[in-house]
Amino acid sequence: MGLAAVRGAIQIEADTPELIQQGVSRLMEAVFSKNRIEPHQVVSVFFSQTADLHTFNPATASRMAGYCDFPYFCLQELDVHGSLARTIRVLIHVEGINRGDVTSVYLDGAKQLRPDLGE
Repeated sequence: MGLAAVRGAIQIEADTPELIQQGVSRLMEAVFSKNRIEPHQVVSVFFSQTADLHTFNPATASRMAGYCDFPYFCLQELDVHGSLARTIRVLIHVEGINRGDVTSVYLDGAKQLRPDLGE
């Protein structure tokens, strides 16, 4: 077993702390569940969010959901014309998973980002 990067995304209905917290919690739960990730396997977590989401930090939301034992890095997604609005993306580096066994998770409106990879 090696090192793999697991990705996911979710579109948030509106820029409120509550909706961001709920969305990040759902996203993390789905990514961990579908990939059978245990917290001790996580090396690091990167979040990006579009510029129209600024009321709550996704790393804080993730920690509040119980995902506390690893380092986070957050950044703003590139502001590209025509990009999907109100979107949070995650990239999780995980030990003990083969790349071929990774399942990407795209929830709600974010499913349109990569229909070939998501649910």
